[in-house]
Order: sequence, then C-alpha cells, then structure tokens
Amino acid sequence: MRSLLDRFLYAGSRQFRDYESTILDALGENLPKAWESVLASQRRQLDLIQRVADNKMVTIFFRKESPTLFPNVDDEFRLAVVTGHGARSFRCTVVVHHGRLSSLEFSMPPKTLSGITIEEVNVEIHPVVVGMTGGDGSSEPADALRVLAASLPLEDIQLAADSPNLFGLGSAIPSDLEALLKKVSGFRVKEWTFLGASPQSVVWEDATYYIFVEGETSGLCLREGESEPTVFRYDEMGDEVTSAGTSFVDALEELVGKQ
Repeated sequence: MRSLLDRFLYAGSRQFRDYESTILDALGENLPKAWESVLASQRRQLDLIQRVADNKMVTIFFRKESPTLFPNVDDEFRLAVVTGHGARSFRCTVVVHHGRLSSLEFSMPPKTLSGITIEEVNVEIHPVVVGMTGGDGSSEPADALRVLAASLPLEDIQLAADSPNLFGLGSAIPSDLEALLKKVSGFRVKEWTFLGASPQSVVWEDATYYIFVEGETSGLCLREGESEPTVFRYDEMGDEVTSAGTSFVDALEELVGKQ
C-alpha cells in the first residue's frame, strides 16, 4: 500500500530500473570494501526513488531511520562518474549527500537505455575515496589524507602521479607530510592551497622557508636546516613565523579550524 501511495502521490517507486542497478552494481565492485557494504545497505534501506527531467535526474530518499552512512562524508560530493558503452554511450554521476546516496544524474534521457545491453561500464571514483585506500584498491589507509578528509572540507584533490622528490629540500620532513605527499599533489581547503611536492621557497630574516600551504595572509612551511621535523606557521599580518609543532596534519587543522 505504501509503495502504491508513493507512486500515486510522488510519481516514485522503491525499485531501481535495470540500467540503474547495472550502474550501482559496477560502482560497488570498484569501491573499497567498507564503502561497498554501505552502498549495498543503503540500496536495501531506501524508501522512495523519484525521476524527473525526462528521467535524467534520479533522486533517492530515506524516510525511516537513518541508513548506514558513508564514512567521512559530511556534505555533498560526487562519489563517482560511471560511463556505460553499448548501442548508446552515457555518463552517470553518482552523488552522495551527508553520507547518503542522493542522486544518479544522467547525461542523456535514460529512457533510451531501456532494453539496451550495456556492454562495458567504466567507473571513476572520487579521489577522496581512492586516497583513503591504497592506490591498488587495497584496504591499507592513507592516514594523513583520511584524517584531513574527515575533519576539513578538502576540494580539488589531485592525486600524486609519482613519488615526490624532496631530496634537495634541506630540512627534516614530518612523517605525516611525507605520507600525504605520496598520495596527493595538491588540494584546496577554504582559502588555503596545498602545494604538494612543489613548495615555494622564500627568505625571512636570513632563513629560508619552504611553503607547503599557502593562503592570503597565512600558511604552513618548513625551515631549511632543521634537523628535527618541525612545521612552522607564517602570518604576514603579524610579520612573524612561529613553530606549529611536529605534525603537519595537526598544524593544518589548527590553521584552518576543524569543521
């Protein structure tokens, strides 16, 4: 009865169509195990699916108790882009909102996909998800990126293509910064930009500093010649550089402010 009322009042259903299920099946196969489990759980727990804009926008609703949530996802972001090939090709963006599967957004009216065999599906996972696991899909976490993604609103994450070469830096590097550099070459967080393995070199008061996080008036850097890993915070307004501790992650969280 509830399903019939939903379909009558909201033009919705509680079942994914075949091509939608194909997309979600392919997505699950490409997610880390923990995320794959959450996706499967949410597919069982959903209450209503609505399709608008000629079925190009498929919106998923959860009306009962909160479903099992995707970890470390506090806002809306693109979980993946799925590309399908067959008699017709299409792109579908899978969106998560506050840890819940939110929508499937098609590049073309998917009614043309009904009855068409999808021969190949390619899945492009969001870099944050990739960064939380090993690059080969293993379950080994990249701790620095995982911690930052959980506490700060990272944007425009760029995965590192090669291992960073910092041998000429002339300063001890904090272990969490070194781990982060192996995974990402850059990202933005609010007004600050993480420069990855291409820090800017500047001279203040006869000392050379390497800026890894740059903002309008403040940021984080390392000082040349330091034998112990130490992060420094610079403040152009106060025209000063102060020690921010030995952890790059802690220093960045302190600089930006936890969400």
